[in-house]
Amino acid sequence: MRTINSFEINLNTLKMTNAEYKAVMVCLMANDEVQRLLLSEAIQNDVQMSYLTDIFMEETQITDLVISNNNLQGKILDRFFDLMIQTDNLVFLDISGNNLTDRDAALLTDYVRESSSLAYLYMSRNKFTPAVGDVFGKMIAGNASLVDLDISRNCIRLEGAEKFFRGLAKNTNLERLDFSWNGLGHTGFKVFTNMLKKNKTLEFVNLSGTRLNGKDLEKFPPILKKNTSLARIVLEHNNIQMSDITTFLTDVYKLKSTGLRRVDFGRYQTIEKNAAPLVDLLFWEKNIEIRYGCVMSHSDDKYNKSEVLTKYREDPLALVTKLKPEERMRLVKYFGGIDLEAAIDTGEDIHHESFLHKMRNNKVTFKDLANRIMEVGGDPNDVIRTSLEMSQVADPDARVVARYSISANLARRLYLKSRIAAED
Repeated sequence: MRTINSFEINLNTLKMTNAEYKAVMVCLMANDEVQRLLLSEAIQNDVQMSYLTDIFMEETQITDLVISNNNLQGKILDRFFDLMIQTDNLVFLDISGNNLTDRDAALLTDYVRESSSLAYLYMSRNKFTPAVGDVFGKMIAGNASLVDLDISRNCIRLEGAEKFFRGLAKNTNLERLDFSWNGLGHTGFKVFTNMLKKNKTLEFVNLSGTRLNGKDLEKFPPILKKNTSLARIVLEHNNIQMSDITTFLTDVYKLKSTGLRRVDFGRYQTIEKNAAPLVDLLFWEKNIEIRYGCVMSHSDDKYNKSEVLTKYREDPLALVTKLKPEERMRLVKYFGGIDLEAAIDTGEDIHHESFLHKMRNNKVTFKDLANRIMEVGGDPNDVIRTSLEMSQVADPDARVVARYSISANLARRLYLKSRIAAED
């Protein structure tokens, strides 16, 4: 392990004795290649957490640390966060599912306020109460490095949520926020929308399961006139009726311009029959994708998914035609790079009809690109968006941020891989 040449070590769910754990940590101290350490469900007691903390007393290359689902809390974290403040090595920290309490929140916020490198912080599924809303609000207001924050599935509701979003209004760097399954409520949503009016950085927000209703949804379109950064919002599992969605889609369609590109209502959300054409118009004319479950019809004349507009939403050739020229070129280069790596690994010849051969000779047609997208499988719209995002992670000197169509975890992995490839 001292000489292992890998950017990531995955020790998730391993149940080691204290002696074995200490030996692993000592070896990692001498390793200058590992940058990402995964220890989910792998820390069994305070002694092992102490051994992990010792790593950061020495010079280490580790920037990404996942210690989720370990039931860590109390005094053992005091030393860990104190050391993190001194060293400030971490870029990615996942402490989800550790039963952290309001007392632990004070230690955490001290570290986050002091850090100038921490960009990704995941702390979902803990036991924070509304009392920490103000603490987290001040934390995010004073932080200048975070781009991705996940505080979902806690109990930060009502007044606590309001204070958090008042603090977030002062932040100028956060790009991705997961606040799902916290009790936002109507007053909290009003504070949230007031924050969005002035915010210029948030690209992704998850408000699933936050007790929103149709009256709250009505407030969104006017906000989107002033906010041009928000690209995706998730609103699953809320008390939103079919008529509320129809009104929302109509108001969004009337907007002259918006940065919004996707709204997720969830696979269990039903929309009215007369809303389905609006979904198509938003997709083709405004480049806004609306995701929902099914269409409700009260007659035998049901809305047919095979109608022209809806059918083309899943047609790779139609989607490729709709792209900008520079986006098509990025896709061609991205898929060409993947095919080249595969050809090198397998040693196979490059056939004249292959996508790679056509790319090298600048003969890739729209149909060729559409067929290559179909080879990937899945929703072609998702494939295109994800591939476009992945094509931007190639620059090892660029700071990787969490975009709305690619997970932050994947972005970090791709970034670290590109750094290692550049060094080689």
